[in-house]
Amino acid sequence: MDQLQFDDRVSLSCLVGILKRNAESNKKIVFISTDPENDSISYKTLYHESLKYGDVLSSFKIRPGHEVIIQIKNPKHFILVFWACLCKGILPVPLSVAENEDGKKKITQCIKEALQSGHHI
Repeated sequence: MDQLQFDDRVSLSCLVGILKRNAESNKKIVFISTDPENDSISYKTLYHESLKYGDVLSSFKIRPGHEVIIQIKNPKHFILVFWACLCKGILPVPLSVAENEDGKKKITQCIKEALQSGHHI
């Protein structure tokens, strides 16, 4: 498999700019959930929390251009980590969470083949 190339940082900064602009509004993302405590997040909270998560990623020596595999079941946590990657110029690689042993083996093989500078969350 070819190494992922991403030279156009403008696209990432545009997405982050859109999030930042929406953070100035009262808009929010609503999750379909049975847990009323975690059913929404404002763009303002998403933006600021993503910056904090991004700092955590940086503390693990994950740098712009690195790839990070994201395997998180909780939609709210997934969104936070995904946007944290974008805010830091890190390339998020979302993968579904394996539910059985066969699925875990397939994902492990995918990780080994696809990512040379990758990290796993």
